[in-house]
Amino acid sequence: MIYLIDYDWRAERLVSMQAFDDGLRTQAEAARRALEVRLLKESRDREVVLLEALDEAGLRRTHGRYFKSLEELLAQATHG
Repeated sequence: MIYLIDYDWRAERLVSMQAFDDGLRTQAEAARRALEVRLLKESRDREVVLLEALDEAGLRRTHGRYFKSLEELLAQATHG
């Protein structure tokens, strides 16, 4: 799966996430570009990325910073 993530780094929160089947890479990239263009006019505090994972659970494990608060990430880092 390909995931389009819109993350507000100033507010430290996930704004949106859209999933695309692996065969829809072209559509995922077009959606990313369109979102980036729109956000350039609205906000400079947003991060837009395309990430790949087998499923959402795997994405949450490998890219937890998009889904967890800073406190949760710090607790995870100190407790293994």
